[in-house]
This record gives sequence, C-alpha cells and structure tokens, in this order.
Amino acid sequence: MYILHAHWQPPTSSSATGTLHFWAETALAPQPPKYKRNTKRILPHPFCVEAKTLRQILLPLTAATAKPQSGTVDLWLPTTLNGPQPSPALLHDWTFDGRSKVALARWRIDGLQLAPAAAIELLTQLPAAFELPPNIRIGDDLRFWEMVTLFALEIVAQQKVLPTLAQADATGKEYHGRWMPVVDGPRDGPRLARLVEAMPPLARAGAETAEGAEHP
Repeated sequence: MYILHAHWQPPTSSSATGTLHFWAETALAPQPPKYKRNTKRILPHPFCVEAKTLRQILLPLTAATAKPQSGTVDLWLPTTLNGPQPSPALLHDWTFDGRSKVALARWRIDGLQLAPAAAIELLTQLPAAFELPPNIRIGDDLRFWEMVTLFALEIVAQQKVLPTLAQADATGKEYHGRWMPVVDGPRDGPRLARLVEAMPPLARAGAETAEGAEHP
C-alpha cells in the first residue's frame, strides 16, 4: 500500500522558483529500526518510497506530461522511539510500542520534484479517491495543495492580480516584478481563511525549526 504526499519547498534564492516535492509512504518496507533521540544527523525516512518507484506509481495517475527530477527534502515529522509515525491510512504489519513519547524530528525524504508550472498540471489532474487503484491513497497534504492550486487558478482566471515589486534579498538593493493576488471578493477572504485552517501539519513540515512546523 502507498500513501502519496506533496510538500511545497519555497525558493532559496531570488532567481529560484521553488518546487513541489512529491513523496510516498509504503507498507512494503521492513519493520522500521529503533530511533535514538540524541541522533544529530538527519536520517533517511525508513518507509519512504524510492524516487524510481514513486515515478512508476504517481505519473500514471494523470495525463500530465511533467518530467520530475529526483531530489530530497528534510521534513519535521511526529516521531517516537519506533521512528516516524506512519499515516493513519497506511495499513502495515509492523509492531510498535504505543507508550513511546511523540516529538518532532527531522527526516530526509526521497522523492520527485516539479517546478510550479509542471506541478500545477499534475495537481489539476489528480483522480478522485474512488478512481484510485486499491493500493494507493492520496494524503491530506497532497489534497490540500490540490485545493490551493485550484483556488489560485480561479483567482488568475478572474484577473484578480496586480503587478507589484518584491524585495529580492535582505539588503533591499534588488527587486523583482511579481503578480500579487487580490482576494477582495465576498467569498475570497472566507475561502482563503478556510484553506489556512485546513492546512495539514505535514504541509508546513519543512520549517527551519520544530516550532515553525507546528503552526501555520
């Protein structure tokens, strides 16, 4: 069984565009090893699907022509001495100690990365739950980014955007032209607020600190 996920990785420089990182959990992995909380290095997620396998699972679900690149991202995930907690929907036969305390720990996530335009094409073609193969589920975070994408496309289609200048770095010496969304319709604000409230914790798991991963 597979659970598909997605994480938006913001740009790290003024010339970058950011990427959407797709990844998946698998119940076919062996029993995760015990996790030591004093571990300082970031460990690979023990039941994360390899990029090659993910490509075979994800891409056939849509007619998108995207050609994602393999990559990794580090995410803060709920973790016990058993390792990262699996999604509730992941049906597995592993044995865990339910008494272990849960805390956020950083894990290295293998997966596939798409630039924004290519990611939009894929996100708008995701199948409904009843159309998925029986061994595949779409995680709440991936569905969240699907909803965000559809909302953003609606704003653009209605031409609710204004040109603006965005500061490129902390020095304030360089600016870039950007389009700023204008959510001033009677339904726009409430819809945006509901999206913020609906943001799954996993959607903000890429924060620099564990505290940042806890709050939208």
